[in-house]
Amino acid sequence: MKQNVQMIVQYEVKGCSLSQYQAVMDKIIEMLPSYDAADIKVSQYAAGSYKIIESFNVPTESHYFALKKLRKSAKHNVFGSLDPIISGGLAKMDCWALKKQLY
Repeated sequence: MKQNVQMIVQYEVKGCSLSQYQAVMDKIIEMLPSYDAADIKVSQYAAGSYKIIESFNVPTESHYFALKKLRKSAKHNVFGSLDPIISGGLAKMDCWALKKQLY
């Protein structure tokens, strides 16, 4: 399946929660392919920064909107685990979609 939408997720982790964050992200990275996400990358803005950028590709805009809703849901059993770890909670998580041209 052609992956034509890049999803970008940005947030800041509370400094005291880094080890907990890494454990939750291991679960999230393992789970994302079940939502048709591919080419998953997680990085920090700079060394020592708590600002995180995730990027991955999904097949359609519908996948993006569905995954955005799930990622921002504090009630989701895995994605919701980030709520207490992110500065301002999941409400402060930003999500964008970049649509790739297919020619």
